Amino acid sequence: MASDDSIAAFTVNWNNFEDTIVCISSILSCEEKIDVFVVDNASTDGSVSAISSAFPDINIIQSDENLGFSGGANIAIKEILSKGYERILSINNDATLSRGVVSELSRALDDDPSIGILSPWIVYPDSNKIWFAGGVYFSWLGMTMHEKKGTTLRQNRADKPVETGYVCGCCALYSSEFLIEVGLFNENLFMYGEDLEHSLSAVRYGWRVCTLPSAVIEHKASSSTGSEQNKHFSKFRAYYYARNPILILYRSPNSLRKLTALFSQLAIALPYSLTRMFLEGSLNSLPNYLRGLVHGFRGKGGPVVLMNSNLKIN
Repeated sequence: MASDDSIAAFTVNWNNFEDTIVCISSILSCEEKIDVFVVDNASTDGSVSAISSAFPDINIIQSDENLGFSGGANIAIKEILSKGYERILSINNDATLSRGVVSELSRALDDDPSIGILSPWIVYPDSNKIWFAGGVYFSWLGMTMHEKKGTTLRQNRADKPVETGYVCGCCALYSSEFLIEVGLFNENLFMYGEDLEHSLSAVRYGWRVCTLPSAVIEHKASSSTGSEQNKHFSKFRAYYYARNPILILYRSPNSLRKLTALFSQLAIALPYSLTRMFLEGSLNSLPNYLRGLVHGFRGKGGPVVLMNSNLKIN
């Protein structure tokens, strides 16, 4: 049984043990004592053997199938909650912690127990270029935006939590009390958007969702899905980018805002995405994007497009 003030961290691995080993090393190098849990999503590259050889004392949970981020994360969270940890750190396996970050996040939760989710700011590797510094959710459109993305990280940043529209699941510290009350990730989404929906649920339950500007980590964007990092769309991402905002809206309270946001997926998100695909040279992703729209409006969830960009036949 964990002590009352203990922290557990988890990451989800799929055929990427090299990054996962670097990620775990950064967790174990923290000044805080953190117990590490790794969920392996049915890797075929020898990940479990490589990770267990490098870190024989961590907790490795093997899934018989690829459950995506949300399903893999839920396996870890359930196991961690059952052991009585007070706080849970979620981190993508292609992200690395800096010393002091977990202590800063933990102190901020100590100071304000109304915060359910707290994220550091996130930069690209070996760079001071921001990838995530808070999220904006345009609820009338059902669309999101990373604040300050691509801008330079300033030296002077706030050392107090700043409220934000949603927190990115790349790295976040959760209160176990929050997770018990609000619940786990929506596994129907499979990949992408589960962090947004979780944040929106947190606010509806009265919890604060914040970032901590003084705490910064690095992240290899999209490395964990094996997708092209220099493009917004891939055949894999396009499907879930189109489908999941609709599924999230379906689960939100009925209102004129909800109807407007659903219409915006066709009137605004589709033309915007088509333009972006054309400009970045990813028009081969369009069929999967359109399929995602259709499946979204039909309410079809779960893993449909797999990592190799082929369609799963149900």
